[in-house]
Amino acid sequence: MSKSTKQMVVKEPPREAIEEQERTPLQSGAIAHAQARYAMAQARPRSVEQARVELLRECESYAFAEKARYSLARGRETISDFSVRLAGAASRVWQNMMTEVQIVNETPELRVLRVTVVDLEANNSWGGEVSVEKKVLRKKRPPDNPPPERFNAFGEPLYAVAASEEEMAIKTAAQVSKAARSAILRHLPVWLKEECEEKLAQTVQAGVENSKTKVLRKLVESYGELGIQPRQLEGFLGHAVGQSSAKEVETLRGLWVGIRDGHTTWVEALATRGGALTQLQPAPEGEGASPEEAPQEERPQSRTRQLGAALRKTGRRKA
Repeated sequence: MSKSTKQMVVKEPPREAIEEQERTPLQSGAIAHAQARYAMAQARPRSVEQARVELLRECESYAFAEKARYSLARGRETISDFSVRLAGAASRVWQNMMTEVQIVNETPELRVLRVTVVDLEANNSWGGEVSVEKKVLRKKRPPDNPPPERFNAFGEPLYAVAASEEEMAIKTAAQVSKAARSAILRHLPVWLKEECEEKLAQTVQAGVENSKTKVLRKLVESYGELGIQPRQLEGFLGHAVGQSSAKEVETLRGLWVGIRDGHTTWVEALATRGGALTQLQPAPEGEGASPEEAPQEERPQSRTRQLGAALRKTGRRKA
């Protein structure tokens, strides 16, 4: 009696099943979340005209328009662009956009992140990498007595110290917002950005013409929150703040937004005016007179004192 040999054939499971088993719960959750976002974007596509109407309506508000653009000087050119605030509003009304942040590398001195903004309808993405240094600037000199990193707007030296977790969170959020701003603006069509720019200019000009004094006072208060005093603004302008023209008001407003969003600093703004930085550098040790030895600034005599001195001089001559 012959025995038949049975050969067992083992079928390999599909590769998709193997990959699914190898995924961690965190990866599975991220994939499910992304798939749900894409599905919702296809189910509820954006209305371009509705987004245009809502964004232009935002640009008609002066409170929004005065913070929607920043400007800063680079050499002989002035760079102006939309701010983080407008990019956030555009992302909200444009809909179906997703911002992703991933840590690429982290060392004791640096944190590198990749920021990506994805258009879920067009399946198109823009982004880039940002670096966040794990240090902050302080006026107090550290124990190791390092040289100052730079000087602030008051001419005081600033020293680099290690940043705390809370400070790193603030710095990281600021860098991510700036990177996301650039990516969001690249998703918007050119014609929409041009319409927003025109509407913002009209809104700001109308607001300045209607209440120039109120606008200037609000600007002075906003600069004060950044540690920049009215006398420094007058030195920057070359005259009293109240004498500013509409163009100078626009320059101050754009510069304030640029400083607030981290595109520039007050020291850099002074440098572009020429010669202002010499007032910020402190005198080297051992040079310059002490406060007690410094000569008092001569005050101009009033008109009454001048007349009195002239009469007394005339009386002595007659005698």
